[in-house]
Amino acid sequence: MSNPAAALASLLRASTIQDHDESDLDAHHTRVVALLKLDRFDDALRAIAEGGHALESKCILEKAYALYKAGQLQDAQDTAEKASNTDASSRPFRHLRAQIAYRAERFADAASLYRGLASEKTSSYGDENDININLLASNAQLEWAGLGHHIDDSRRQPSRADLDSFETAYNVACAHIARAELAKASVLLKRARDLCEASDDLSPDEKKTELLPIIVQHIYVLSQLGKDSEATALQKLVVQSEIPEAPTKVVAQNNQIALAGTEGNPYLTQRFAELAGNLSGNDKLFEYQQSILRRNKYALDLQMQKFDGADSSTHDQILSASTPTALLDAAPLGVVSAAARTRLEKGKSAIRKILPRHS
Repeated sequence: MSNPAAALASLLRASTIQDHDESDLDAHHTRVVALLKLDRFDDALRAIAEGGHALESKCILEKAYALYKAGQLQDAQDTAEKASNTDASSRPFRHLRAQIAYRAERFADAASLYRGLASEKTSSYGDENDININLLASNAQLEWAGLGHHIDDSRRQPSRADLDSFETAYNVACAHIARAELAKASVLLKRARDLCEASDDLSPDEKKTELLPIIVQHIYVLSQLGKDSEATALQKLVVQSEIPEAPTKVVAQNNQIALAGTEGNPYLTQRFAELAGNLSGNDKLFEYQQSILRRNKYALDLQMQKFDGADSSTHDQILSASTPTALLDAAPLGVVSAAARTRLEKGKSAIRKILPRHS
């Protein structure tokens, strides 16, 4: 049987632009939308570029969305800003701008946009649940970045409705993790998992996909609570080769390495850790995740006695820290730097190596 997606694309490509009358533009607009629905974002961008100025003007939302999905966040933001005042104020445009801001780690902007969308009680788009899920995710990211003061007090504690779906329960749990309220987070992650498994709206494959990040997050929480046996039992449910999303796979591998302790070969462990550096675009980890993996890498450097490199690198990062997340990361990096400078020595001789030198 032929591929229906390929057949559809072939039919759409068969039409060419002869002029810029309205029916022709509608046909090419339809082609762009079809390509987006097929997740062929680069093809959609090419189709828009080949269609000329008239098509590009008609497809600003579609172009911004394709750029966002392709991981070209600055271009996506620049495109969205070209929209007319009428278009820019529309709900789809604001939703997309919020998504772009979230992925670009401008979480205060994302949360502000989502709050505005959530405050509109009447919507013909049926996206109220998605907006609430995304608002809770933005709030959790603000907590991780040390910017919890940007969150409305009324949203820092979950509503009853927030605990009724696995997506919102998961995002509320993430906010508790960011505030180091791990026991509460563990309860909510268990609830999110139970709700997901009991859902009648998801197929078995969809449940498997949705459960993975919940389980991976719960493994981290349990390990931080010192419940290693429970974390290890959950880890056995995670099959690395079956994880479709690259960021989740990297986090799962990190959890597996951490649970294995220091018995493994640090050189082999480093090879797994380096996978995180290969992620790009929308697959890229968020900064708070990157900071944890960086600290783990430095811990491996210390095990491999790469003292000079670890000391130099952490020293430079501490001096260049400017963002809230980077500033929060400075203290742990200082510990690594001190350990590297003393070459893991103890006692007075080690203290003398890290004390400030006075002329």
